[in-house]
This record gives sequence, C-alpha cells and structure tokens, in this order.
Amino acid sequence: MSDTRKLLDYWLPPSGAGEPFGCVATSFTFEPEFFEGECLARFLTLDTTRDLEHPELELQFLLEQEVRLAESRACVVVDRSYQAQGRSLRWDILTVGLRGGVQHAKVSLLVWEHAFRVVLGSANLTAAAYRRNVETAIAFDVGQASTTADPVVAELLEALDNLVRRAAGRSDEDGPMRRALETVGQASARLGAPSGTARRRRDPVRAAAAVARPGKPVLTELERVWSGGTRPSRATVMSPFFDAEDGVEPCLASLRAALRQRGSTRTTFVVPVDEAQGQSIIRAPENLRRRSTTTATVDVRRYAPPEDEETRRLHAKVVLLESDEWIAALVGSSNFTRAGLGLFAGAGNLEIGVAIGAPAGSSMAAALRALVPVGDVVQSDDVAWEPEQDDDTPRVAVLPFGFLECLLDPADRSIMVRLRPSELPMGEWSITTPHPRRVLVDRRGWVRQRRWSERRIPLVAGENPLYLRVEWADDGVDWPLNVTEPALLPPVEVLRELPASALIAVLARTRPLHVSRTS
Repeated sequence: MSDTRKLLDYWLPPSGAGEPFGCVATSFTFEPEFFEGECLARFLTLDTTRDLEHPELELQFLLEQEVRLAESRACVVVDRSYQAQGRSLRWDILTVGLRGGVQHAKVSLLVWEHAFRVVLGSANLTAAAYRRNVETAIAFDVGQASTTADPVVAELLEALDNLVRRAAGRSDEDGPMRRALETVGQASARLGAPSGTARRRRDPVRAAAAVARPGKPVLTELERVWSGGTRPSRATVMSPFFDAEDGVEPCLASLRAALRQRGSTRTTFVVPVDEAQGQSIIRAPENLRRRSTTTATVDVRRYAPPEDEETRRLHAKVVLLESDEWIAALVGSSNFTRAGLGLFAGAGNLEIGVAIGAPAGSSMAAALRALVPVGDVVQSDDVAWEPEQDDDTPRVAVLPFGFLECLLDPADRSIMVRLRPSELPMGEWSITTPHPRRVLVDRRGWVRQRRWSERRIPLVAGENPLYLRVEWADDGVDWPLNVTEPALLPPVEVLRELPASALIAVLARTRPLHVSRTS
C-alpha cells in the first residue's frame, strides 16, 4: 500500500516501469478533457502539457498523444448515464448500466512494461475530485521485485474484469471490451497463481477486495480481515451522503450487525458541516442522532480538516470497526446509503473497495484512523439537518437499454449499430450523426427493415463523428462511439490539415518520446 501523495502522482510510472501498455479506469462522473490532459498524459509520460490557449502547445500535445496511443491502449468505464463529449477516438469509453442503480466504482489499473498499479478510492475522474475535494485513495504496486499481497490484488483485478464484462460490447471481436480485458489479463498474468488467502502468514496486516452490488452487502466483507476473539465495539463512519430520514435505518442495522451484540457499543459519524447565516447545516439526516440508546451510543461529529488546509468539499468514504485488539477499515466508493452498501435485493450500485485489518497498536492502525479526521460533536442548538443529494446520482436522461453499442470501423468507414429490440422505446426514436446531422436509422425505417438487432451503416463523405445522437419522446442523449481498431484511424483533423513545415517545427520542439515525464 502506498504512502500519502497527490492523486495525480498515482498516474506517473514507478521507477523502472518501462513503456506504458494500457490502462482501464472506472468512474461515475467523468470529464474527458481532464482525463486526457492530466491522467492519461501522465500515464503515457507525455512531455507536452495540454494548453488550449496556446495553439502550438496544443498541437504538440495532440501529436505526442497520437503517437503514444498508437503504441498502447486506454479505456474508461462509466455509468450508462454518461453524456458523450469530445474526445480522441484512440481511447475507449465503455458504459455499464444497472437497473435501479449506477456504476459507482472508482478504480484504475495502470499497466506498464515491467510493473502495474491498482488505485482505488472515492475520486471520480474529474478536476474537482483530484484538485478540490477531500478524497481517499489506496494504491497497490506490483513490479518484478514486488512484496505486495498478491491475493488482494488478484481479487481487485477479478472485480475489474467482472465490471468490464458488464458493459455493452463483445470480447470475441476487435473493439473496446476485448482491449480492456486484455489489459486486465496482462496484469493478472504477472501475478501468477494466487498464493494464500486474504491473510498473509508473515504480515499481520490483512487485505481483501470489498465489492458491493445489488443484494451483496459490503460491510460483511470486513469479517474477512477481522482477527481476535472479540467482535468490534466501536465504529466510525465518514460519508458525505446518506439516505434521508427513515431510509438510513437499514444502513444502521447493517452496521449494528457488524458490532458485538452484547455489551455497550459506540458509533461515530463524521459528516460535512456548512455554515450559512450564523447557522450550522449538518449534511446528514437527524435520525442518526436519534439512534442512541443506553447501550449503543451514537455521536455525530464534524469533519475536521487540518488547520493549514484550504476549505475542501468532503467526498471521501471510510468505515472503521475497532476492538481493543484489532481494527478493520473499508475504503472505497461506497457512501453510507442503501444503494452504496448493497442492501437492496434487486437494485443498488456497483462499488469496489478494499477491506484492511491490522492490530490495534500497529502503524497501519494509526494510518487507518488518520483517514478520518474527527471533529467536535454537533450541538443540537441552532443547527439544520439537511442531507445533500448524492452528486453521483444521475440527473439526466439515461440511454434506454435497447441501444447496446455503436462501433466505428475505420477500414470501410462504417458504423456497426447494435440494438436490443425488446427494450427499445415504444414510440418514435432516431439515431443520427451530430455534425452534420444525418439520420442513420429511426423507428419507422427499423420496422420496415424487419426490426434488426445488428446492422452496419456506411458513413458518407465528410462525416467523422466522435459520438452519435439518440433521441426518443422528449429526451435525447449523446451515445459514446468506439472504434474497432484505433490504429486504422486517420490523424485528428487539426493534424491532418497541418502544413508539413509546421509539423516539422512541432516535432523539433518535442523532446524524445522515450523520456519519461517526472513532474
């Protein structure tokens, strides 16, 4: 497990990692420009910084990115509610749809020639998450001389593999799913056969993957890393989002089940508190405070940032369980909600975290406690209890499940459109290219063509779409477009139109591509 560092530093290769092979990253909210210019640029060790205000620097960046992505691959897995935006088609976007929930995991796999890294936590792939929020992240590095606990890494890779397979796509043909699975498989092959379980013989620290999905409660995963003859008597929960009022009761019941059933217990909730017009606004339901009994004490406390830290928005999620002998922590993407904890039988989010257990007096225990800065108890006078709506909840139209996949084939300039007829909208719908707008297929034409589920549609001259537009009833979304073979793509428009003299000038100002970026 890595030491504390800036989140973007995790995207830089470790010493001796070699050339980049591929990355697979998951997120709920997602900003392609930030991912390309900051995360992917570091992974690929680009020597040029993206700068939209200076055309020459932007050209250098685009040229270097084109070259590096021709030698590697990258994929981002997002929720189905993601609205496609401009991006390079040389890297992929896969969408995962859950009925009654969202793809909420935040995990990144970065694979280089001689090493790979798994990073997971609470941060989406956005500028706010990496620069302005309070987030948690844990990284596992695996290299030629690694001492990482292989079982937990193997479990995380398996969870990522399963997540990718939930996306719309096919693993048996050229396309984004096959490339993403190959990247995960490359990392898995380096681990070799799993040795042992979540418990390591010589190291008292235990670690295991903690996956939540509909009907799979995540807090039970803490039992896998628990040790000692006594069950935990204390719990600390840090979460920015909660279910409102009575909705929090199933979450509290799940937490109580993890604590000892005899004797007294104490639960502390660490929550964001805003100040407005002389009043404290507690971003949590008041029901939390009302759950105290004579044997089960419940405190609600402020999140307490370091004194020298600028004001940041709390987005981190951590659960700690403790006894006098042992501590266990859940770190990842799960908010303290029914959807986040996997408490719905038929609905809920897909989350990936890690459970870590350690002796109570160890340095690891101290590090785990330090993840949750506990502040003052929230006083009952002159406060308002107003839980914030989870910002990881879709607030836009979600592409109907009947629209499966659209795939550009650069070889013959056609788009493969795949549909699931039984789940298409009942009324009128259409799929169009955005600029210039041209209807590729609509419901009437589809019905006349015998309600096909898969069809290749040729592009016409001048069409170079980065996404397709789907409209139905009063809604519409942009549908991410992927490529069968990115190596067959022509250069991006701005490079294709660049005069030879300017191209030579740009190349002359770019350092050799094999030189790794170190800052």
